[in-house]
Amino acid sequence: MGTTCSCLVLTQGAAIVGHVGDSRVYRLRHRVLEQLTFDHSLVWEMAAASKVSADRVPACIPKNVITRSLGPHETVMIDLEGPHELCDGDIFLLCSDGLSGVVEDPMAGSLLSVLEPEAAAEALVNLANLRGGPDNISVIVARVQKSQSAALGNGPYRRTECGDHAAAAGDLRDLVRELSSLRSEEDTVRPEDAATNGHPKAAPYYLDWEPFRALQQTADAAFERGDHLGAIKHYAEIIADAMALVRGDDNTRRYAAHGDGVIS
Repeated sequence: MGTTCSCLVLTQGAAIVGHVGDSRVYRLRHRVLEQLTFDHSLVWEMAAASKVSADRVPACIPKNVITRSLGPHETVMIDLEGPHELCDGDIFLLCSDGLSGVVEDPMAGSLLSVLEPEAAAEALVNLANLRGGPDNISVIVARVQKSQSAALGNGPYRRTECGDHAAAAGDLRDLVRELSSLRSEEDTVRPEDAATNGHPKAAPYYLDWEPFRALQQTADAAFERGDHLGAIKHYAEIIADAMALVRGDDNTRRYAAHGDGVIS
């Protein structure tokens, strides 16, 4: 077994990145999201060898196979990227593939542009979970407030324009609408109801949407008048509050159904 690792050092007006595996480090500057790390994955290695983009690699090649990691061997080659110059307002995102695999770069860029770092990190984790959360989701967001420029190093490996927030706002609007009518026929079990030889049958659950309806209307109104930044902020707040309600008071990611059938 092995693990990936991406490290970021901000010092003397420069950013230096150490990297193994397919976790990533991004920098957002002037509405452009740049990936500063190279994925040590079979897909990216084949793309580099063929001098094509990763999306040109045949779909039959598994995306979850990594070519370097910490753990399996006593020594491993680590990529050192940089130094990259720093500018006031630069935003850095460190994340595992549990995020980058399900949240597209334009959406991530929009959330980083609009929200404060802590809120952006929470919104990204929530969005990845709501899209299935197929892998562990680790996220760190940092913003530069004062800096002095330094010489450029290598990279970035990809650039994504993130200036148009309409698509991100529209995706969040659709997600909030789905949440507003959340229903499930699957069985859910409270931890205290767990039995030695199995779990008792639990009632179907639903999410009480009444506390969120007014803010949803405010967000929809902002979207309709073209205030996409405002809409993103409101939709992210709704999702954060709804997910907090879903997680209950135990700070886990699992849904818990109570006796009245309401997720809380």
